[in-house]
Amino acid sequence: WSASWEEIGAENELEDTYTLLIPTLEKCVKKIINCMGMQAFERSDKIPEGKASHALYLAGVYRGGHDVLVRAKMALGGTTV
Repeated sequence: WSASWEEIGAENELEDTYTLLIPTLEKCVKKIINCMGMQAFERSDKIPEGKASHALYLAGVYRGGHDVLVRAKMALGGTTV
């Protein structure tokens, strides 16, 4: 996953920030994976206990055969992620 991420280059990146009304990192990871319909890589679907932040790495193929990579950085913020 990491090598593919470096290959695509900054011109193919899109970055945004969201607040999700999800109470835990574990639930957030599961919901993002289900919503995106993509495969987690580098064991990023597993969150070590006690972590307050996490990075989820996903890859998949979308309509038209386009390869897509996702890096979702998340952090607990009170009762939301």
